[in-house]
Amino acid sequence: MTEPPKKKVVEVYQTINALDVNLATNVVNISTTGPQGPKGETGAAGANGTNGINGGNFTFEQQTPSASWSITHNLGYRPAVTVQDYGKIILEGDLNHINANNLAITFSEAVSGYAYLS
Repeated sequence: MTEPPKKKVVEVYQTINALDVNLATNVVNISTTGPQGPKGETGAAGANGTNGINGGNFTFEQQTPSASWSITHNLGYRPAVTVQDYGKIILEGDLNHINANNLAITFSEAVSGYAYLS
């Protein structure tokens, strides 16, 4: 007596876009990605120059401790901001992009240090 072929069970735990089953070879190909989308628009070029601007980056120094920092960076966009005190400890504050060239950071207490914008 010949044994019936064994059944193979495949469980899928994520949404799939394509499923290809080859019964002759017992191979299952699953595709979880769709076609590539259209290319997005190119962003604006970063600013160049002096006064803390370096290839689209800007460094601001707040020497006098203050709970509110006003920064004019003239980068022409709303940059990412990292703030550190003089001991290189990262500080957290409330960031407000006023426009493409100005921002304000408010802290819970007066602090001094650097704001790195990119």
